[in-house]
Amino acid sequence: MPRVPRQPLSLADCALKQICADHNNLEKLLTVIEDLNITYTAKQQIRKVADFYQQFQFILPKTQVHSCLHIKDGVVKADLTFLNLYRKKLISCYKLHLSMIVCGNEQLFNATKHARRLQGDRELQRQEGELKTVSDAIKQLELLHNRPEMTNCLINLTLSLKQFMDYGWLDGVRFLLKVIRKRKDDHEAQTFQTVINIIFGKAGTKGKKWLRVMALEAGDLVMDLVWRSTNFYLMKPYFEALGRRELERHIEMLKAKAEEPKVEKKLEDLERFLAER
Repeated sequence: MPRVPRQPLSLADCALKQICADHNNLEKLLTVIEDLNITYTAKQQIRKVADFYQQFQFILPKTQVHSCLHIKDGVVKADLTFLNLYRKKLISCYKLHLSMIVCGNEQLFNATKHARRLQGDRELQRQEGELKTVSDAIKQLELLHNRPEMTNCLINLTLSLKQFMDYGWLDGVRFLLKVIRKRKDDHEAQTFQTVINIIFGKAGTKGKKWLRVMALEAGDLVMDLVWRSTNFYLMKPYFEALGRRELERHIEMLKAKAEEPKVEKKLEDLERFLAER
């Protein structure tokens, strides 16, 4: 059977492979990226790979990562890259488990939840330690029914979520928001409301993309627990993150609930915001 010739690598792929093979020089690379004789699309791909390495370098092995990269549409798919690393025995199942928290892959996180840290693993770096704490808290929260203990778990997860925002772990924040809201009816109502307000406040300091994550994963909680007790000016960044079309949808939805408490305030806020645009 004749051999099928390998497809030649594109210039962008060649650049990516070289960058991946020596990602310790990423900072130097990013300073000269504009001078590289490659297309804008290729430069964007390089930035995406650089972002991936900068975000996950604390848990990545030092070699052969480039052979495991899963790139689709110029974007590194972190969860599938880590799965490739595990399949090639470059990381342990435990590290795969921890990485899924940051990647936001709940299915793989649950599939590896019983993995144990290997005795030969090196000392955990700060971010790895954070992920270990989160993994333990998630497991505890699934089992607990005592409210004070659940509150401690909830507070720890909230602190970790704020840290995730500082690290830039967007998918990890989405993942933790899902975890936190999963048992919202089992928490003390005032405690849960305080937690959501804290997360919303942190997202507001980090910018629009974090507020969009709040809207996507916890928009109903923002509407029910944050908005009713927050003044117009503190809500403005959230409105800006949502955009006009989504706000108009909110107005129609609120008009259908005119008899509910605080609806009038919300309608006034939205109509005022749109009038100022």
